[in-house]
Amino acid sequence: MEQVVGTELINRANALTNLESGDPERMVEVLLAIALYEPDGLWSEEICIKYSTDAADAVRGVAFLCFGHIARIHRTITRARVIPILQKGLKDPSAFVRGHADAALSDVLQYAPMR
Repeated sequence: MEQVVGTELINRANALTNLESGDPERMVEVLLAIALYEPDGLWSEEICIKYSTDAADAVRGVAFLCFGHIARIHRTITRARVIPILQKGLKDPSAFVRGHADAALSDVLQYAPMR
C-alpha cells in the first residue's frame, strides 16, 4: 500500500508509525487511508480491530467507520469478529462512536454477505 495522506506518500511501515504516534488527527487520516486504499482487506481489518478500542473517541469512531468501508470495498469481512465489536460500539459512551458503529454495521450486513 502506498498512497498520499495529507501531502505524504505512505506505505505500511509509515502507516504503522503514524498510528503509534498518539496524534488522533493523524491516526484518523491513516485509518481512513488504510480502509480506502489498502488492497489487503484482512490486514486493514486487523488494524481497525486494534484501534477500535483506542482511548480517543475520534480514533475509535473512525476505526468503526472503516469496517464499513472495508466491507463495501472488498465485499468481505470476518463477520464473526467484526460484528461483536460493532455491537459493542453501539453502546459506546460517545455519540460519535455509536453513530459510526451503527453506519458500519449496516454496511457490513449489506456488503459482506455471510458465507
